[in-house]
Amino acid sequence: MSQAVDQLEYEQDLATRWFPVGKAVPIVVDPRLSTGLPTILGRGVTVLAIRKRFKAGLRIEFIAEDFEMEPSLVETALQYWEQIAA
Repeated sequence: MSQAVDQLEYEQDLATRWFPVGKAVPIVVDPRLSTGLPTILGRGVTVLAIRKRFKAGLRIEFIAEDFEMEPSLVETALQYWEQIAA
């Protein structure tokens, strides 16, 4: 139970954001952004958008450059999709 509570962020005693893999991983579910789809923290880019571009054949480096983020963050999003969201 405490692990689930640690994955939440609160505002005025209400849970507002969920970090499904933990706060150390910058993937967040926030109902105020992208209708609650998992997004990259501080970017608003959905994990689904990254996955779609990757599945379309775009290289990780190109996706990272296009979204102005590190390639490791794109890899993290793809790993999240494969392990959790699929």
